[in-house]
Amino acid sequence: MDVIKMAHITKKFSKKTILNDLSLQISGTYGLLGPNGAGKTTLMRMLATILTADRGTITYGKLDWKSPQEVREIIGYLPQHFSLYPTISVYDCLEHLAILKGIKDKQKRSFEIDHLLEETNLVEVKYKKMNQLSGGMLRRVGIAQALIGNPKILIIDEPTAGLDIEERVRFRRLLRKIAKDKIVIISTHIVEDLESVCDQICMIKNGEVLVAGTIQEVCKRAQGYVWEAETTMDLIREDAHIISQKPSQSERSLFRILSERCPAPNAVSVQPTLEDAYLFWIRGGGAFG
Repeated sequence: MDVIKMAHITKKFSKKTILNDLSLQISGTYGLLGPNGAGKTTLMRMLATILTADRGTITYGKLDWKSPQEVREIIGYLPQHFSLYPTISVYDCLEHLAILKGIKDKQKRSFEIDHLLEETNLVEVKYKKMNQLSGGMLRRVGIAQALIGNPKILIIDEPTAGLDIEERVRFRRLLRKIAKDKIVIISTHIVEDLESVCDQICMIKNGEVLVAGTIQEVCKRAQGYVWEAETTMDLIREDAHIISQKPSQSERSLFRILSERCPAPNAVSVQPTLEDAYLFWIRGGGAFG
């Protein structure tokens, strides 16, 4: 399978730099993680050919993003805010979008839509109007429309934003199901979305890559900076960052702490999770110590 190569991508709006000399190689199920304003949506819109880079190149095999029409033939895109044709049915919405994507044969179009409705578990609501759907169902329609034409690259921006816990779990399961023989790029600031779905991740901040690699590789870099201690707040070093606090059976609490050195009496170093690693990199990463 070919790899998406982004080399020295720079994008500015007015005088503000949104992406700064960013280079990535994207394959498999790939997650972009970063705080709001990091440049994730700009990067996704660039991959979707909605925006163009001021400088740098994007390629996929012999395909170059300088030829956007050719790129659009192999990509599916689910933007963060997906809301189309509120007063028509799910089926009619998908049929209209299939026509726009060039599927002119009605029998072929009908077969593909029925298949996508089955894949995304939307068969029971195929004749419901779009404005009657829950947030989770609307996101599933978004995935269905992105899959029309069986694209090689699927671009999904903030897939579970605004969904409740149950719908988020369902949506992650759907993403795992469809991520076969495709490059699936997911942008989010919700760590759990990537931890359960992605093969590789990239953390970005202020338009620059902080770290990229497998989840194991990214977490390993935070080893030695994550601690647990059953203690009280006043015994924790002031320069330490508290990740979480849970009640314990004693008067003390169980704290999870990010620190370059032992942050409290009896604190023990623990294996970092992706959330720990995210905080490590966002708060300085390699600058620790």
